[in-house]
Amino acid sequence: MLGSSNAFGASYSADAVKAAYLYHFGSYVEWPQEQQQQGIVIGVLGGDNVLAELRVLLPGRSIHNRPVSVRQVTLRDRLDGIHIIYIGQAAPARAGALINAAREKSILVITDAPEGLERGGMINFVIAERRVRFEISTKAAESAGLRLSSRLLAVALRVHSSGRFSASIPLA
Repeated sequence: MLGSSNAFGASYSADAVKAAYLYHFGSYVEWPQEQQQQGIVIGVLGGDNVLAELRVLLPGRSIHNRPVSVRQVTLRDRLDGIHIIYIGQAAPARAGALINAAREKSILVITDAPEGLERGGMINFVIAERRVRFEISTKAAESAGLRLSSRLLAVALRVHSSGRFSASIPLA
């Protein structure tokens, strides 16, 4: 699935593709031992359409033999039990505090905004050649105690590490 939004000639909405990516990203992350609880929870802030797509996609699915669920998040939430948080385009500008709290709890932060990585995201969605793609900050992930698979890094549009971006191999 980690390819493009036009895989196999099918056409999906950008929100459906983002939801699928959010689910699949979890397979390529290694969390610290204390984050390895019963199930994987994806939190969503500022992305109602992506939340709706996840509610359709996730029932009955698992990551690393752990059930996956989704819940809506607000700026006041403590983020307990969340493993992945998606901060969508409609998220309030004050989401920076939530990003910092997520990093301290070893939560994978996925943003959907210009300069999302610069604002603390670990993975940021971008549109390139009319496809949903993503860029990664390995430095941000590592600072939160997360390890991202080299397979995930290989399909990223850009990988940011040690203060600079590098382009990955383009996908066919």
